[in-house]
Amino acid sequence: MPDPNPYLDEVRQIIAEHGVMIQGVADGDEGESPFAYTVGLAAIDQPELIVFGLDADTSHGILNPMAMSTIKENVRWLPGPSDQVFGSGVAALLIEVTDSREHLTVANAIFARPGKDPLPALQLVYPDKQGRWPWEDESTVADDPVLGPIP
Repeated sequence: MPDPNPYLDEVRQIIAEHGVMIQGVADGDEGESPFAYTVGLAAIDQPELIVFGLDADTSHGILNPMAMSTIKENVRWLPGPSDQVFGSGVAALLIEVTDSREHLTVANAIFARPGKDPLPALQLVYPDKQGRWPWEDESTVADDPVLGPIP
């Protein structure tokens, strides 16, 4: 039976062909930063990935290689610091998302079971050019929400 939402059928088709899709959101509620997230990693029992504050091309250029390494090389992304996201010497932090339902709506619509917990997800967080994280004073990326516990 086809889904009553034809967009979800399109997403399923893309996932069937490529293993994952990157869903971009131009801006969130109340002027929230733009964000993008993966849809499809839950199908292989991996957390979905989300990043805020980057343009669509940059988000895609970060999330797609991360997702492909998960699918093709069985890389499992874990909460904590990572030098694999941007390369050696460039700071990145993966934070466990407390509740993915609000932001990863398409992924949850396809893969979450009704009445069950939301899908596991990791948020990619990065510091501003001065090295300040979103939760630090005077950070220029402070408008980017942090969807899980701040380290």
